[in-house]
Amino acid sequence: MRVEECFKRRLLRKEVLSPTIWIRSLELSKRKMDRASSLLNEGYHEESLIQSYTSMFHAARAMLFHDNVVEKSHLCVISYLEEHHSESIGLDLIVWLDIHRVERHEMIYGLDQVFNVEDEARLAYQRCAIFHQRICTILKSSDQSGQSK
Repeated sequence: MRVEECFKRRLLRKEVLSPTIWIRSLELSKRKMDRASSLLNEGYHEESLIQSYTSMFHAARAMLFHDNVVEKSHLCVISYLEEHHSESIGLDLIVWLDIHRVERHEMIYGLDQVFNVEDEARLAYQRCAIFHQRICTILKSSDQSGQSK
């Protein structure tokens, strides 16, 4: 879905937000990433994959919050990042977010397992750590330079 349509359907909205809400979202992302690691180490691969995606999602939300945008759609978050932040984040990392969004959906709602959960859980965790760090770097450097949107 295009970002313009997301705003039109109110799945994305511009709002005046607390200037530190993005920090809280990054903190939540970090907690979810730590939980994904614990679950992975304990052999709970499905749950780890879900927590890895959730970590990535909250890091992505931090970017939107930093731009004073509130979301009501996982897909619109991805569309927004593609349109507004693909250069800073990297399109490859945004694609990772979308891949794991689909996997999470299959884990929760699907009836047939179509991928190796253990391998995908390990990959999702590695990617969520990279994604989280990239978002932290972008937002913290933007905050320090006073370039908040």
